[in-house]
Amino acid sequence: MFDDGFPRHERLPRRITAVITDKDKTAAMTINGRPAGDLLRDNRYSEDGYRFHDVLHLAHAAYLGWSPTLRSILKKTRDSQPTVKQKEDGKRAVAIEEGIVAMTFSYAERNDFLEGQDSVAPRIHRRIEEMTSELEVASMTRKDWDEAILEGYSCWRQITAQGGGRVLADLNKRTLRVTGISSCWGISTPLGTEPPRSNVESSTVVLLPIRTLCQVLSRPRDIDGIPWCERCRASPDALNMVEGVRTNLASFGLHCVEREL
Repeated sequence: MFDDGFPRHERLPRRITAVITDKDKTAAMTINGRPAGDLLRDNRYSEDGYRFHDVLHLAHAAYLGWSPTLRSILKKTRDSQPTVKQKEDGKRAVAIEEGIVAMTFSYAERNDFLEGQDSVAPRIHRRIEEMTSELEVASMTRKDWDEAILEGYSCWRQITAQGGGRVLADLNKRTLRVTGISSCWGISTPLGTEPPRSNVESSTVVLLPIRTLCQVLSRPRDIDGIPWCERCRASPDALNMVEGVRTNLASFGLHCVEREL
């Protein structure tokens, strides 16, 4: 990892759980339970799923140990070494990574989003090498980039098909996988399972994990005037109750109970 040897608070997390949701063609992400990054749209006349491209940054982190964009989002810049912070973690490095994502996305779109591919075209590699020649990631091989790009788009295809999901990145094991689906409510459930429904009364609402509540409370339009109890779906870890949010729920006129689903 490029940030080995730096203080812990300046290192990328070695395990990342990202939950990506999609509401009104707008994608939002939480990382390890906290809102992360901007709300993203495709910003194009025809819908293409680019709003889910944060999963590609996660792939860069997982397989290359490198993502200036993710480092900026998580506020993990290497402040203890000003030169590294400026050259490797600064805005130019972020722009370069975003440029690589935009370039590979355009390439992938013309090639079935790389489904069934086992490598990336040499011209893409050459362009990446030109763009990153002055950065630490220049030490990574074409095989490393193939893995990052192909695995990134494998997860992107799943996230796009589902309209969101939970993604686990393990930077030590160099793995990235989609482990669940997410609804517009920000609630994740394991793949291949039907989420259970709550039977609580119409005047109550189940208290959900803090990562879910952060999303809903920061975007009250997600409530859409419908009591949560009528739509409540929860994963097994929804039983991780967070007592401190009761006052926040009350501000929406919602009552809260703690109840197993």
